[in-house]
Amino acid sequence: PLALRGCTMYCFLVDAILSALQLMIDSQLNVVGADYAPFWPFVAIVAADIKNKDWSGAPRRDRIHAVACDVTDARQVAATFAECRKQFGRVDVLCNNAGIARPTGRLHEMEMRDFDEVIAVNLRGAYLVLRAGLAAMLETGGGSIVNTASIGGLQALQRLGAYGASKAGLVLLTRQAALEYAGDKIRVNAVC
Repeated sequence: PLALRGCTMYCFLVDAILSALQLMIDSQLNVVGADYAPFWPFVAIVAADIKNKDWSGAPRRDRIHAVACDVTDARQVAATFAECRKQFGRVDVLCNNAGIARPTGRLHEMEMRDFDEVIAVNLRGAYLVLRAGLAAMLETGGGSIVNTASIGGLQALQRLGAYGASKAGLVLLTRQAALEYAGDKIRVNAVC
């Protein structure tokens, strides 16, 4: 828990995961509050989603900043980081979790718009968020990035060719970033 002191966590999420994050925060404060509650005042969470979720009823709302951000738009990602860094000052932890899956049929049946959309969110969007997070962490001396990949990035899944390709790309992008930024005290990992 001591590692959380003074930490600013940026979470790029999908709406369902935002709800799970709120439940996690509730449980940290209310269920195991004796262990972790003293540290939550020192944690700021930026929850970015394509839709701006209402967090007004969340505990520690003053430390949760919800923003709308389309991760496929480089300008929106840059603006989100700029706005949040202005408010909180730094990025210590980045949870890069925005992603979509579209059952697209077999490869020859896949519509190009579906393929393009999945790659745009899951790979290009993840890269844009990763890039902004790396730049911010380089300025402040390090941090930790967790990219949400998938078992689909490690093995083929029926009728999810675009999803698998995007997540396999994210796995390799994570390895590349880990290699390039380890000397800068930036840890980059993927959860599959």
